[in-house]
Amino acid sequence: MWNDNDGTAKPWLRKYISDQQDVASYWNQPDILLTDTTNATPEQVRKDPMAGWGGWTPDGMIELIDDFRRKVSLCDGTPSRERFDATVMELGCGGGQICWSWHTYKERYGLVGDIIGIDHAPGAIEVAQIRMPDESFYCVGADDTVELAKLFGWGGIDVIYTLTCLQHNSAHKLKLIFDNVHRLLAEGGFLWLVNELTIDSEAYVGVYHPEAEMSPWLTDLRGSHGTATWWIGFIADHGFELLSYEKSSYIFRRI
Repeated sequence: MWNDNDGTAKPWLRKYISDQQDVASYWNQPDILLTDTTNATPEQVRKDPMAGWGGWTPDGMIELIDDFRRKVSLCDGTPSRERFDATVMELGCGGGQICWSWHTYKERYGLVGDIIGIDHAPGAIEVAQIRMPDESFYCVGADDTVELAKLFGWGGIDVIYTLTCLQHNSAHKLKLIFDNVHRLLAEGGFLWLVNELTIDSEAYVGVYHPEAEMSPWLTDLRGSHGTATWWIGFIADHGFELLSYEKSSYIFRRI
């Protein structure tokens, strides 16, 4: 990877290199686990499975899941209740908060089958498994083609989703990730991607650097890579068609 040995790199480039946000060691640091990756310790989750939700709420996420289910049903004409007799996988599951919402959705409506969470931070998987001992969690990176094939094989997942996670990865690693997502999904399966505000939003006016938009290595100052146009084109090039886009929430179908 590019280095800054001569000290000439732009400050925003040096920040990305120093953060290394797309490696497991970054997200498994004790302070990052507590403030971002899991927002709770194993002990806290043992006492209260609802610990560590931060800005998310279970009911709010269930509403988003139901909206996703409705949009998928409208897009492909499949009755929604049949569509969600499905195996669902989360990329970058952290401490399992969002998987908890899918688990609750399954208990309430019976519309979801197996729930799988993967994350490359061991500390995150520990917390997620404590939170939901009846679901399956694996410490593996979404870019690890060999290990994913060993664990899951190819073509057996109906829905893959990821919330405010993949924008922290370089485009070089994202290429590997979306290749693997395509392999993991069944034919016609769905990818649901929700990012934080993309760098073309009003929140980033005067903040981001345009040359970062198409780079295979760089992110903006917050580590949130890519504009909406960039994401749609990039994912489509990996064998997906866009079904829906709204407020940094994208639904794709594998083709």
